[in-house]
Amino acid sequence: MEIGLLVIPIIEKYSKQIKKEWDLDPENPEDYEKISEKIGREATVGCPKFLEFIKNNIDHINEVADDDDDIKSVSGTFQRLEGQLFTALVIKTKAGKEEKLWCFQFVEGSDELAQDPASLAKKNLTIKYAEMEVYDAKLKEYRRIKVMKNLVIN
Repeated sequence: MEIGLLVIPIIEKYSKQIKKEWDLDPENPEDYEKISEKIGREATVGCPKFLEFIKNNIDHINEVADDDDDIKSVSGTFQRLEGQLFTALVIKTKAGKEEKLWCFQFVEGSDELAQDPASLAKKNLTIKYAEMEVYDAKLKEYRRIKVMKNLVIN
């Protein structure tokens, strides 16, 4: 909600430029939504103040995300951990597909994973996750990733 409110003055101030450069009319509700999304995407990539806002409010953002009904789950066998700055857990489902789930915060049930990942070798896991849209700089596009919310070792 707060992020949405931040966009309103920007749209009002630059409505002529938005109409000219993006061919979107702020007076049209459908275009207004597209404008807001476009500003949000661009802010996540290149606006230090926006990134600072996100950093300072990450706990609140995560609480809102945790309230979503969009929590899904996947089960599979632990394969490995990947990543450097952020860690991704890779499992293999019964269908043989590898699934990568990202860990950006403490995840309930992840104590054993944090202490001794090798002890999970070939163990069955059930992971609750939410999907998140992120910008992939290599591909120069947005893509959906799975973010871990809960981990159960079966």
